[in-house]
Amino acid sequence: MFHYKTNSLLALDGDKGVLLQVNPSVEPVSMRTLTNGLGRPTTMAVDEDAGVIYSTNALGRHLWSIKCAPGLVCKPPQRFAGHVTVSAQTIMKISAEGTLWVADLRERSIMELSRGGEVKRTLNRAIEDGWVPGTQMNTSRDAK
Repeated sequence: MFHYKTNSLLALDGDKGVLLQVNPSVEPVSMRTLTNGLGRPTTMAVDEDAGVIYSTNALGRHLWSIKCAPGLVCKPPQRFAGHVTVSAQTIMKISAEGTLWVADLRERSIMELSRGGEVKRTLNRAIEDGWVPGTQMNTSRDAK
């Protein structure tokens, strides 16, 4: 995932449970660990306006919130929306208003979460064949 404010890439290492920053514009390409202890992360969403990176943990089936200061100086991950559980087959997106949308493909549900971790609403059995009915949201992992 591209981080526009730092002109770098963010990547999850699912085997080591770390979030990495990759700077491809320098030779040799630089890489640094932003935080660790993520369990087995599978996907992420970045809210650059709030300075927060969200990640899933397939081992514990929960969400992480990683607060980062400018320049991607990140604090350790904190459990986000404590009672929410997710599968390893989850896709997350941030809306322009800062809402975190979590599409759990295994459970075929979509959750709308506030920046504070409050579940605004849950749409159960909302995903059919990769598309959310009544929207333009494509939940396929290879969607562009």
